Amino acid sequence: MEENNFISVASLLCEPSRAKIVWNLLDGRAYTASELALVSDLSPSSVSNHLSKLLSGNILRVDVQGRHRYYSFANSDVAYAVESLANLANENLPPKLNKKLIKTGVKYCRTCY
Repeated sequence: MEENNFISVASLLCEPSRAKIVWNLLDGRAYTASELALVSDLSPSSVSNHLSKLLSGNILRVDVQGRHRYYSFANSDVAYAVESLANLANENLPPKLNKKLIKTGVKYCRTCY
């Protein structure tokens, strides 16, 4: 049961188009589907389909304000998971590109979700 839940969540986050969408939500802001389509370089209908899957998997939440729907991470654990995946991706860069940065000042900060 736990294995199946893990596989379900991993498949939601690791599909390339959905990965683009969640990557663009890492700044902690909420975006409309149109904005996510623009920054993710996907069609509006494709983004709509992916957003519905991410909503049903409790990866994202939606806040409705009048005619607008704003999408953001469902909770801070989702943001942490996406951030962790990004760290893993950076660890796998070729040695020439994987320079260790000295994390001081603004480079060390992270935003709240």
